[in-house]
Amino acid sequence: MANKDLGGKKIARRISPPRRKIGQGELATPKHRIVRLANVLPFEDYVGTIFDNHVDILGRTIFLNSVHVDADGNESGTDASMNDLCAKALTLLEQQDLQKPIKIVTANFGGELTYAFGIYDRIKLSPCRVVIHGYGPIMSAGSLIFQAGDVRLLAPNAVMMLHYAESSIESMRDVASDSMIKEHKRINKRLMEVYVERITRAGKPGNERVLNQKIKDTLFLTATEAVAIGLADGIITKA
Repeated sequence: MANKDLGGKKIARRISPPRRKIGQGELATPKHRIVRLANVLPFEDYVGTIFDNHVDILGRTIFLNSVHVDADGNESGTDASMNDLCAKALTLLEQQDLQKPIKIVTANFGGELTYAFGIYDRIKLSPCRVVIHGYGPIMSAGSLIFQAGDVRLLAPNAVMMLHYAESSIESMRDVASDSMIKEHKRINKRLMEVYVERITRAGKPGNERVLNQKIKDTLFLTATEAVAIGLADGIITKA
């Protein structure tokens, strides 16, 4: 900073650093470098980022829960807002460091399956290793998202619930078009493929038939049962 005398008053003036001359063969365009916001955020902004934006930058953690909860406790669940939150939060932490893992902490009663598949794909496509911690309900669309983690851990008292989207078709079969019914069947088939893929990767392919039989009705699993069948990798012992 430098001072300029003006009418007896000294006015602070910012002096820009001298421009570096471009030598022969050098590119005029400056190199892009990653700005590590976590190192410069004021504490209050850092806390605000966690509570308002559901991201802990220093802890590389995303809190993937319902974005909106009304006065009666009704949750928005898996919807466009959660999809948007997940995509933005992952992008932010990936830009910080591609080598370090990202943790997602989630509790999810369910919601829109199409958005759940969007969140599932974004997590699967992340270049970072993603560890998902499930607390409380990991249900319906939430159980699908949970399968996207490279490591899937459940809290001791978490409850996983799986079911087909078929039930909604049964209630609207008289008014649903053939294309809508076909699409629901396709989604159910893809949903089952995701569960089977993770069961196989967990080294428990024999549980595929059991799951195929039980998922036709609503299936509830404790954390221990989810691990046993291959839909989770372990129980959380330390947050």
